[in-house]
Amino acid sequence: MASDGPINLADLPLQQLQAVRKQMDEEMQHLTQSYAQLKQAQIKFNDSIESLSSIDGRKDEKILIPLTSSLYIPGTLANVDKVIVDVGTGYMVDKSIPDAKEFYKSKVAFLKGSLDNLQETITQRENQYKSTLKQRKQVSAHIGSKASPEQAPPSPDSKNHVPATQSICLELLVQGHIHSYIDFFNLLIPVQTQSPGKPHPSKPPPLQDLQRLKTLLTTCELAIRSTDRVQIYTAKRALGFFYKENSLMEMAILYLREALECAKGIHANKMFEMEAAHSLGLVLASMGHAQEALKLYEQSRSLASEKGDVAAEQLASKSLVAARILIAQEYENDGDFKEAITQYVNSIHIIEKSTPDEKVVNDLNYCLGNAYKQDHQVDVAVEYLNKYLGKCQELEDPVSGGKAQLALASCYESSGNLEEATEHLKQFIDATESDPAQKTSLAQACNQIGVLYNKLGDFPKAVTYFDRHFALACEINNEQKILLQKQESVISSEASKSATVSVSTTHSTKGLSVGSAQIQLGLSKANANMAEFFKHVVDAGYDPKGESFAALLRWKATRSFEAADK
Repeated sequence: MASDGPINLADLPLQQLQAVRKQMDEEMQHLTQSYAQLKQAQIKFNDSIESLSSIDGRKDEKILIPLTSSLYIPGTLANVDKVIVDVGTGYMVDKSIPDAKEFYKSKVAFLKGSLDNLQETITQRENQYKSTLKQRKQVSAHIGSKASPEQAPPSPDSKNHVPATQSICLELLVQGHIHSYIDFFNLLIPVQTQSPGKPHPSKPPPLQDLQRLKTLLTTCELAIRSTDRVQIYTAKRALGFFYKENSLMEMAILYLREALECAKGIHANKMFEMEAAHSLGLVLASMGHAQEALKLYEQSRSLASEKGDVAAEQLASKSLVAARILIAQEYENDGDFKEAITQYVNSIHIIEKSTPDEKVVNDLNYCLGNAYKQDHQVDVAVEYLNKYLGKCQELEDPVSGGKAQLALASCYESSGNLEEATEHLKQFIDATESDPAQKTSLAQACNQIGVLYNKLGDFPKAVTYFDRHFALACEINNEQKILLQKQESVISSEASKSATVSVSTTHSTKGLSVGSAQIQLGLSKANANMAEFFKHVVDAGYDPKGESFAALLRWKATRSFEAADK
C-alpha cells in the first residue's frame, strides 16, 4: 500500500527524478504562461482606464479604430460621454465614462488578487523545482563517477542540449526573478499573442545579447524591490538603451518613458529628469516624432538652465535646434513655408542665445533663403543667401559657396533679373570647374546659363555654354557606361560561380540626355546664325514674308520642338 506521507527526493532513483522534473517543467510552464496572460489582461485594462481619461473634451477629433491587431480604420469621436464596454463573452454594454472606469478598476483589482495568489504558488513550485534539480544533479554526479567512458552522460553539446533562451528562462525561474522571466518570455513569444496597444519587437535580440538582457532585467527587478528611485531609473534607462542598440525602438521608448516617469519623482536631484527627457527625445526624434522630441528637449533645457548646468543646456539646445529643423523640413514638404521660416528663425535665436555656432547659423541662413524663395519673398531670400555666401567665402568653402550661387541665380531668374542670374551661374561654373564631383551640377549650370542667354538674345554666348553642356553630357554618359560594364562584369562573374545569381542589365541611374543636349546645341547655333541666314535669303531674291517660306520655317520649327521633346 502506498504511503500518504511526503516523498523524500533522496530516495528516488534517477529515472523517477527525471519524471518528476519533467512533470514540474510542464507545471511551471503552465503556471508562468498563465501568469503572463493574466498580467497582459491587467495591462490591457489599465490601458483602457488611461484611454477613458484621455478622451474628455476631444469630441469630433479624428482617431484610428482597431478592427484587428494590425488593421485600423479612420473614425471620429462623436460622443465622449458614453462608451461601449466589452463585459465578456462577446457582450457589449453602454456605460458612462465614470462607470466604465469603475468597471475596469474592479477588473484590475480582481486580477491583482489572482496574480498575487498565482505568484505565491509559482514561488512554492520554484522551491520544489530547485530541490528536484539539486537532487538530480547529485544523483547524476554519483552515477557519472561510476560510469565508464562509454556510459558517460551526454555532453552539453549533444542534440538534447537546452536552447539558450530556454536555459535563461529556467535560470530566471530558479533564481526567483518572476517579473524578469515574464518580461524575457514576452519578448520571445509570437507577436500575434500581444495586446494590440502594446509595442512588441518583430524579432528578439541576437543570442549573444540575451545574457546581457537577462542581467539588465534582473537588475531592474531587484531595483524595483528595493524601492530606490535612483536605482530603478538607472536600470530602466539601461534597458531602454539596450533595446535601442538592438533596433527595438518601440521597446526602447517604452522603458525610457518609464525611466522619465521615475526620474520625475527624484525631487532631490533634477539631473535625472533632465537626462531622461533628453534621452527619450533622441530616440523619438530618430523615429521621426520630432514634435514630441521638441517638447522633451525644451523640458531638459529648462531644467538645465534652472540647475545652472551650462554643458547640459548647450547639449539640449543643439538637440532642440535639430528637432526644429526636422519640423521645418516637414512644413516645407507640406508647402507651409511660413511655418518653416518660423522654425528656422527660432532655431537661430536658440543658437545665438545658448550655444553660439557660426556654421550652424550659416546653414540656417541658407535654409531660410530657400524657404523665403519658395514663399515668393525673393528680396528677403536674396538677403539670407548673400549672408550665407559671404560666410562660405570667409570659411574658404567653395562647394557650399557654389550651392549659394545656384540658389541666388534661381532667385534672380524668378524675379526676372536674368543678367544677375547669369552672373551668379558663371561664378558657380568658375568655382566648380576643377571639381570632378561637381560635374553633373556643372553641366546643369551650363545648360541653364545657355537658356538664360537665349532669353537675353545673346545667342553666341548661349552656343558657348550649350556646347560645354553637350561635352559634359557626353563625358558623364561615357563614364556611366564604363561603370555599368564593370558592374555587369562583376555580376556575370558571380553568376558563373552560383546558379542562383540573377543577372540584370537594367541600369537604374538616369544620367544627362546626350540627345537633348545635342538638340539644344543645334537650336542655339541656328539662333546664332539666324540673322546671317535671313541675309542670304534676301540676297537670293526670296521674300521672307511669303507664304511658302513661312510654311517652311513653321515645319522646321515643329520638327525641332518634337525632337527636343523626345
